[in-house]
Amino acid sequence: MGVNVEDGKIQNAASKLGCLVLKTPFTYLGVASLYALNRGLMFKWIWRFYSQKSSLWTRVIKAIHGDDGKLDKDVIVGGQTCWTSIVKEARSLKGTGINVVDLIRLKLGNGDSSSFWEDK
Repeated sequence: MGVNVEDGKIQNAASKLGCLVLKTPFTYLGVASLYALNRGLMFKWIWRFYSQKSSLWTRVIKAIHGDDGKLDKDVIVGGQTCWTSIVKEARSLKGTGINVVDLIRLKLGNGDSSSFWEDK
């Protein structure tokens, strides 16, 4: 396995670190799956799109992709952006029965940021 290192020593060192030989030590780092972590971070942007309506980032997305951010529409293949990648990932999960947008709930406060006719 190692260069001039016995397999037993490598196995011993790996077990002390909480790793497996020939495996990436993500469980040691506290991340079981980078794919799941990446998906979670992507959906945080969808949450921000709905919850931070007056932020510069949300206004830019709305200016480019429309008021709904194309979350309810098919993404046309072509110029791929970070946002269209996020939307595609949300749509792929929706195809498996997990609708991320339905999991987002609007929290009403003093009424300044709510519109009876437009809020979901």
